[in-house]
Amino acid sequence: MMLDILANNNWERPIYFTGGSYEESEYIWMKDYLQLDGLVYKLVPIKTSIENNPYEMGRIDSDLMYDIVKKWSWGNSESDEIYHDPETRKIVFLLEVIYLDCLKS
Repeated sequence: MMLDILANNNWERPIYFTGGSYEESEYIWMKDYLQLDGLVYKLVPIKTSIENNPYEMGRIDSDLMYDIVKKWSWGNSESDEIYHDPETRKIVFLLEVIYLDCLKS
C-alpha cells in the first residue's frame, strides 16, 4: 500500500511519518529520504545517508526546525507545582532530543 501511495503521489502532496521506530523494516528504504519537521518526518527527494548512528534518520532543515521550535507553546511546563505524569515526561525527553538534533545540524 505504501509503495502504491508513493508511486501515484508525484510529489504533489507531502507525505509524513511519525517517529518512534528505528527499525529498517518499518521504513522500507525510505529512512535516508526523511526530513525531521518538528515532531514528524517528511518524505523528501533528497538522500541523506547517516551511517554512524542507527538511531538517526534522514536530514534536518536547520532553518525550518529553528522556526518550528521557537513557535512551540510550552504552557505551564516549567512550573514545579504541576504534576508531570510518566507519559508527559517521555514527550519532554523526546522534545529535548529534537532540540539537540536541531543544535547539531
